[in-house]
Amino acid sequence: KLNTTSPLARTGRWLTAAALATAAIVVPGLAAHAEVQAGSSVWIGNGVGYGGTSLHEVYAPVPADTSNPGTPNYWAYCVEHDVSAKSKTDATLVDSSDYLGANYFTDPAIQARVHWTLTHSYPAVSLADLEVAAGITGLSRNDAIEATQYAIWNFTDLWSDPGTPWAWETPNSEAVYHYLVDG
Repeated sequence: KLNTTSPLARTGRWLTAAALATAAIVVPGLAAHAEVQAGSSVWIGNGVGYGGTSLHEVYAPVPADTSNPGTPNYWAYCVEHDVSAKSKTDATLVDSSDYLGANYFTDPAIQARVHWTLTHSYPAVSLADLEVAAGITGLSRNDAIEATQYAIWNFTDLWSDPGTPWAWETPNSEAVYHYLVDG
């Protein structure tokens, strides 16, 4: 979760804060690790993935040139289905206990389930290893991102309906989703 500094703070709630504060949920990027903790300033970059389900770049510290920020230090997923993601913005990390949302992510058991999902999905797990775990082949990065985002929303906003009729881009997305939800 992330509390943005803009007046539209609600659009900036992200898993990032909880993840970075606990150093386990958001996967580090290829760049050198930045030390972050609650209260740290970060910058949210672009999202990658299919439209509607994205994995977002997180930079810590805020890059000097946000038009050319380089390789992200971390990646983050959204934890509120009905709140639009906000990219290219400054943000401040907060602890998961300070989550501002009104969904099931306020429950520590749901936070633990989301944590499990993130540590068993992309980018914490390679696409090849995720294929093996889900029993599929030909998994694309966007499929893995879609599956992970929908699994997170399954827990944080629906708890728990694995039969939710999501708008799957491919059968691989759906297969990975069921592996994550049923895992």
